[in-house]
Amino acid sequence: MLTDANPLEGALELYSAMLSLSVLRPCLEDAPMLRLKALLHALFEGDGLGCLNEYHSLTHALLTSGCRRVSGDLFRDYLLYVLFEKENLFASLASRGIWDEPLAAAFLSDLKQLAPFLSLTSMSLKQLITERMRELRQKPRKDNLSVLSSAVWSGGSTRPLPSLAEQEALKQAQPPKPFELPFLSLHEDAWPSWRYAKDEHLLPYVAEAALEELYRRLELKEAATLLDDIWSLHATCGTGRFLRSRLFTFAQDGSIKELPMSMLKDEDFASFYEAEAAVLLKNTISFMRGEASSNVFIHGEAGSGKSTLVFRLAAELPELRVLCCPPGSLKALINALDELRSAPLRFVVFLDEFITSDPLWPALRAALSPMGVFTENILLIAASKSRADDFFTLELDLRPLQLNEFIDFTQLLLLKAGRDIDFLLIKNACIDYAAQTGKSGSSPLTLRASKLVVARLIEKEA
Repeated sequence: MLTDANPLEGALELYSAMLSLSVLRPCLEDAPMLRLKALLHALFEGDGLGCLNEYHSLTHALLTSGCRRVSGDLFRDYLLYVLFEKENLFASLASRGIWDEPLAAAFLSDLKQLAPFLSLTSMSLKQLITERMRELRQKPRKDNLSVLSSAVWSGGSTRPLPSLAEQEALKQAQPPKPFELPFLSLHEDAWPSWRYAKDEHLLPYVAEAALEELYRRLELKEAATLLDDIWSLHATCGTGRFLRSRLFTFAQDGSIKELPMSMLKDEDFASFYEAEAAVLLKNTISFMRGEASSNVFIHGEAGSGKSTLVFRLAAELPELRVLCCPPGSLKALINALDELRSAPLRFVVFLDEFITSDPLWPALRAALSPMGVFTENILLIAASKSRADDFFTLELDLRPLQLNEFIDFTQLLLLKAGRDIDFLLIKNACIDYAAQTGKSGSSPLTLRASKLVVARLIEKEA
């Protein structure tokens, strides 16, 4: 335990463990590790102000790290992120089902090196600092007599110290030493704790059950005993972002980024597209089981519920991952195919507002053909106002709503919003909207149009 160690020995144990990391070595460039390294340097130097400064810098790095708060301790949260969430070579190969013996041995060594970090708390670190400062304050200062005595007993020179004037000149010629605090208080105001009360309402990760089991086992056992369990986690659930979410899209730089799970809204429109939803669900379940399935083309006007139909799939099938590809992202998708193919997961790739005239479509089609990257864990679903390419062997048509359906859906949305508006008012508002759009030749009666009518009715009621 660090609290039982001599301050220099404790600091050396932490620093040596840092230098001994191999697979997890990239984490040394993370802000928390950089700040901890700087703090240990200040501790070695006996720089009290430096320790105080770096402690607060480390605390700031932990607070802004973005690590999910699951353990009740900021530093342990960061370590859990490094161990289970942060991508590394061991996790990457495990997600492809590959066990590399030398890599596993190196990762096991890293797990052993993490032992002193897992016992590090804000209190134990503060104790190391104060013990080091106390040790320096208690170190005896030597005057002329003590220098002469030491020299005599050691058999060295008995030459006296320089004169006071010579000593002063020598001091001025030397660079200033770090200023040492006369006293470093352990008061919480000066040294904020990393402990906090856990949030019981934390939004779960998609791999929450597997991660919770690893957190629990880490409390009971040493990290080095979890090598096989960590490999199994990544072999089953993937790495990094795939542990956290089921919805993804492309960032501006072409990398895959997570979308909030709140996008999986409870959209109740099955009564209008029940047959289409059932066909899509059956096809996707076959895909999830590794059985014969078809790439899907969903045809419908803007606002007809094409995206909602796909998100409903994700809500009903928790093992499914959905990668949303907005217009202009086909190049990023082509570049990401290898990453998707190697993941131990099944993906619906949703091409929203898809057009077959996209110049990159032939390249994507070729890549997904049996002669290309062809992958069994990707199902393509395209949505468009135009008609399908023959690559999509299953086509669904989301027709515009009939007027009575439009009125019923509008009433349903109002009831879900807690608004009990007279049915005649709802009916008249829907008829007026249909008449206006019919005259202008604008959008037909769709689910999105119904939401617009709802907003107008609520505004009038207010």
